Amino acid sequence: MTETGDLGFEPAVRTAFGFLVEEYGFRVAASSADRVRFESSGVYVEITSGRYGQEVGVECGRIGTDERFDLQSYLGAASAGLRDQVGDGIVDTPEAMRHCTAHLAEVLRAHGQPILEGNPSAFELVSPVSWAHFNLDAIGPAEYRERYRRELDAARAGLARLRQGPG
Repeated sequence: MTETGDLGFEPAVRTAFGFLVEEYGFRVAASSADRVRFESSGVYVEITSGRYGQEVGVECGRIGTDERFDLQSYLGAASAGLRDQVGDGIVDTPEAMRHCTAHLAEVLRAHGQPILEGNPSAFELVSPVSWAHFNLDAIGPAEYRERYRRELDAARAGLARLRQGPG
């Protein structure tokens, strides 16, 4: 097995997610062979990879709170089709690592403005969203499925309003 460092995780992440520093004023707060954490004054974006590089993931959160979520949850809450754009994040070669991190950064850049700017409403809308909201067939009683459907619909509607801006 190839370790994450051998796949070029850290330089791939710093390159792909450099827009956080350049466009949003984030800084690199922590960096290692399997984790790079960017922070602004109120928000963090943490990109991680398994020890052997199997999966790359992105977590966003508000500093000083319990509000956090993975990129897939945010995208799924933002729009039904966006979640599928992320893919599984599985990598096993340096080329796959560069491609995966570039793709994740591109998706975050294109759709993540409310969270990157630290909009409290975006975090409040998305933080409760979990795996269960996207896997309703795996949820037991119908009343739970309906509740999760309503919660996800409310998050999507709220995020749509945020993306439209004041008006």
